Amino acid sequence: MARIEYERERKAYARPTFADCAARYVAHSRAKRSIDVIKWHVQLLARYIGYLEPPQIHDATLERSSKTALDKARVRRQSTAPWKSCVRF
Repeated sequence: MARIEYERERKAYARPTFADCAARYVAHSRAKRSIDVIKWHVQLLARYIGYLEPPQIHDATLERSSKTALDKARVRRQSTAPWKSCVRF
């Protein structure tokens, strides 16, 4: 019983994260034709900023996240580059 009270009290003062807000947005956007694109964008963003509260998200946060994503993509591309020279089309 104490655990239930603790969880209820914790949730009463909890602040929503980007992931919480994005889930609510996706739920409200289900009727849109572009729901697949919306889900895709939300998933991309949630990887990097899903744990942040909405007031913490600004241009600099998004810039850091996009640089991180680009760096990871660059590393992946470079690690597969030697194999490309072996494949002939």
